[in-house]
Amino acid sequence: MIKRSLFAGVLALGCVATSFATKLGTVNMPLLFKSAPQIQAIDANLKTQFHARQAKLMSMQAKLEKQQKDIKKNEAVMKQSRLKKLQDTFAASMQAFQAERSSYKKAVYEAQTAAMNTFTNNLKGVIATVAAKEGVDFVFAEREALYAAPGSDLTKPVLAALKKKAGKK
Repeated sequence: MIKRSLFAGVLALGCVATSFATKLGTVNMPLLFKSAPQIQAIDANLKTQFHARQAKLMSMQAKLEKQQKDIKKNEAVMKQSRLKKLQDTFAASMQAFQAERSSYKKAVYEAQTAAMNTFTNNLKGVIATVAAKEGVDFVFAEREALYAAPGSDLTKPVLAALKKKAGKK
């Protein structure tokens, strides 16, 4: 019984000693996402990738607005058959616009998600590399830490590593 108690005490003391040797770090995630050149590249790529579809949607919307304006402007003097035909055309155009808009939003969302997942995985690797270099055992998002000792912020070296990885200095 005494051996067990002694063993438990030594084990607990070892755990306490280990916890004192643990070094923690923080990173400012919003600043990294705002300042990382990879995020700027993702934004530029997405704009380029979806520019044509966005222009198509804007053109479709302008045509819809014109159709709606023409219907409202002339409905009082227009024959019922002509008005019905214009309204049917407008409804079909609106349905096509909504389908295209929905498809566009889904495609943008999927592309953004894939790009951000790739960036996040790369960011984790960069953080791990910087943390190992600085001798840090655990890294937390700055917002999640209730207190962080001065000198525990790894944001600058992580951002520098991201810029270096992107080829910018």
